[in-house]
Amino acid sequence: MASSVLPALALLVPAGVLLLVRGMRLYRYELGERSFSVKLFGRYELVSIRFEEMLELKVAKWWDVTSAGWSPLLLKDHFALEVVVIKRKDGLYRQVVVTPDNPREFVALIAVRKRALERVEALRDETDRKAAASAEYRK
Repeated sequence: MASSVLPALALLVPAGVLLLVRGMRLYRYELGERSFSVKLFGRYELVSIRFEEMLELKVAKWWDVTSAGWSPLLLKDHFALEVVVIKRKDGLYRQVVVTPDNPREFVALIAVRKRALERVEALRDETDRKAAASAEYRK
């Protein structure tokens, strides 16, 4: 009896673990107003990258990343043909690789938020300059 159950358990346990892991995402990617963050199991923040830290954001094929010779921070939770490579200004890892469900849409969304943030900063700087000029004029 025990000898016939053991092979079945040897097959069922890895299959159950595979279904559990495959059904649940390891990382959750969240876009905020000023930054992008990666959370482990949707709870624990592993990485947070401010939009102004991002030098380049591009969609690449997975084999381009693995054969490039550099070692990025891989935050992949599933196999994907296309990944998003984020190049940063500074930090321990200058390049971070993530696997969102729709890489092209993800890159476009970050680009839109980054441009909007730059416009807000430019307006804020212009308002500060006008206020300083007005204060100087009143003197």
